[in-house]
Amino acid sequence: MAFARTVILERVVEEFIEQERRTYPPLERVLRALEWRIARQPEVGYPVPGTKPKRYIVKSSYRFPIPLVLTLMYRYTETEVVIELARVDEDSGG
Repeated sequence: MAFARTVILERVVEEFIEQERRTYPPLERVLRALEWRIARQPEVGYPVPGTKPKRYIVKSSYRFPIPLVLTLMYRYTETEVVIELARVDEDSGG
């Protein structure tokens, strides 16, 4: 099993997720799945050009019956992943 970094959510992300979760409770599962993935393989995200320290974007995939896509922007070190921004978009899956 891969080494798992500690995942830290910036306060703005925590507040955003809490607000969105009230509207759509399954968002919690989507967030936890993305956290699990980037804690173990942070390089999976798309690098954001021109950022220092380097930031990455990762998106959840659309899966019925969850009609949304969660996008996270984060940076990482050897021991931590810091999620700096989050966005939720509805997606038709098509």
